[in-house]
Amino acid sequence: MALPNNTKVFDECGKTPEPIYDPSYQKDRLIITENPRQPNALMRANLDILGAITTYKTLLDLHKSDPVVTEGLLSRVRRRLGTPDINYSEFTSFWETLDVSYSLYRKLSSSEQRDFLRKAIAQYAERRHDLYLTHGYTSTTLQVKADSFAHKSTGEQGLRKIERLLKQFHIRQLSAGGPRLRERQFALVDKLGQGFFAREIRHRRMRFAWGKEHQGKLPDAVLQARGHFFVVEHKHIKEYGGGQDKQIVELIEFIRQREIGPPVHYVAFLDGIMFNKIYSGLGGRKVVEQRRQIRRALKNQPSNFFVNTHGFGLLIGAALRSQTRRKNQARS
Repeated sequence: MALPNNTKVFDECGKTPEPIYDPSYQKDRLIITENPRQPNALMRANLDILGAITTYKTLLDLHKSDPVVTEGLLSRVRRRLGTPDINYSEFTSFWETLDVSYSLYRKLSSSEQRDFLRKAIAQYAERRHDLYLTHGYTSTTLQVKADSFAHKSTGEQGLRKIERLLKQFHIRQLSAGGPRLRERQFALVDKLGQGFFAREIRHRRMRFAWGKEHQGKLPDAVLQARGHFFVVEHKHIKEYGGGQDKQIVELIEFIRQREIGPPVHYVAFLDGIMFNKIYSGLGGRKVVEQRRQIRRALKNQPSNFFVNTHGFGLLIGAALRSQTRRKNQARS
């Protein structure tokens, strides 16, 4: 039995919009202890860095240049800067004002790191250290900074969401040793690698033109439900901007693909409230145009789908129901 009409599925998605808060993307990772009297390694490292900077600043203020002491303090700071999550500290956050990121610092040679730290500590001591001492340093700054960067990890959480949704339908995940998908199995493609997806392409005689046009990019997931092979590209977008616009364009291009042979369905899975804006057309002319392009692509490629969270569940549920109906018809 055929799957439901793709434009009708798209419209059903519009009736159940994406929530502003999605528990799938909650990132409640504590990097400090609840008890300040029991500091963890990160908190101790940060306090040690601040203590070294205090001593360093005192030497500068007294015009005492002791190469042995200052180089020792520099080594102490540099050693502590290897502590996981130390990039959320006040000192490393200040580096952005010097046009140096923590990730760039980690790529420098040992001598380059020491040379940079001499300048960075002097600048921090002059421009921030006394100010922060006046207001009071607190480890909560580490947690606040970590929370502010929590949005950076949405990609991995999006894959976990796909995994959870499919397992709710009792669809099994293919193990790392599995050669190819079997009935009622799914795979996160990056987890199994390019070789796995290449075998699926050869077996199904697919072109997968989208991947070739995007520097060999792989889809996020593939799913086998009897008679239907789904290739899924997922994006989580909540706001509009240059990078987000590019991702939406990629999704539209994804569902413009067409394969000749056994049924292949390309599924663009967009969650986050940006889906609501596109469907409603309330985000300006560009959003209206993107909605028009989505509808045109769905009309031209009736085997493909553009869905949100609700629509993804509808689609998978329909595929499994069609499988059950065929079995019942065969028994009768």
